[in-house]
Amino acid sequence: FCLARRSLHHRVGRAVLRMAAEPSLEKLREILEREGVDNLTAKSARQKLEEAQGLEPGSLKSQKNVISNMLDQLMNEEEEEQDAEEDDGKGDAEEDEEDEEEDEEKKPKKKQKKADPPAAEDENENKGKATCKTKSGGAAPKDLKKMQAKMKMTQAKFLNSKPIEVDICGNILTGQPRTFKSGGLGWDLGGKI
Repeated sequence: FCLARRSLHHRVGRAVLRMAAEPSLEKLREILEREGVDNLTAKSARQKLEEAQGLEPGSLKSQKNVISNMLDQLMNEEEEEQDAEEDDGKGDAEEDEEDEEEDEEKKPKKKQKKADPPAAEDENENKGKATCKTKSGGAAPKDLKKMQAKMKMTQAKFLNSKPIEVDICGNILTGQPRTFKSGGLGWDLGGKI
């Protein structure tokens, strides 16, 4: 009997805690009216709601999505009320004209394109363009990701492969295969040339 009573008391206590940790739409509405929409973030609204409901800080963290939806609902209601107040006493033609004016105001003005400065005759055409000449003399492959996927190299096989050597104007950089913090694989090479 005592064990069953204790279990029932425990379940009732947990239910009361769960009910207390539910966000209140009315209290959230009061906070929005008092603080103003522009002065609140979703996080600060949640913290103020916890405070208003007498809950421990962070107790509504698991309800973030619910609170966010409530905030959206309250802001939509506020916008509808403002639109209804603006619409009172105006005809449809006046409203259409105002809507068109607002749309025109919201559109960003197009920037005029600047004319390209005349190119100097001795300037390199490929300046700023990366090029790659392969060992065979052909162009670099276009669908590199697809080609790499077909190779099916394992991480262990990659890490046990030979180091890569890059020759830059006679300076040879050697890079060891490695695993980066992100989990990606690659070579670690660098130095002053």
